[in-house]
Order: sequence, then structure tokens, then C-alpha cells
Amino acid sequence: MASIREVAKRAGVSPATVSRVINGTARVDEEKRERVEKAIEETGFRTKRTCKGAIPEIIKDNRSHRAGY
Repeated sequence: MASIREVAKRAGVSPATVSRVINGTARVDEEKRERVEKAIEETGFRTKRTCKGAIPEIIKDNRSHRAGY
């Protein structure tokens, strides 16, 4: 299984940017977000909460579903 660092290296971004895309905690440039999404798919990266599922919806629509955001 790939690490967040491997995804970041493949996408040409920092691990923090990968985290922001996954968690939707900050606005990320569309082009960088797309590179991160592609790298996630190519590496098979999965977060602990998605180990049995697909990439979280937050990655697909780049919006947070938390109250207050």
C-alpha cells in the first residue's frame, strides 16, 4: 500500500497538499487536486477510513461535509 509521501511525490506536491485534498480542509488549486486524485488512483492509496472502500466523496467534489465549513 502506498504512503501519503509516495502520492505526493507522484503528484509533484507536498504531503500536506495531499492531506488537504483528502480531508477537504483547505482550498487546493484545481490542477493540483486533479494530480493528487490521479496519483491516489495510480498508487492505490487508501486512508484508514477508506481501506475497505473507494476514494472518499470529498476527493471527488472537493467539498467538506462537516458542519461549519
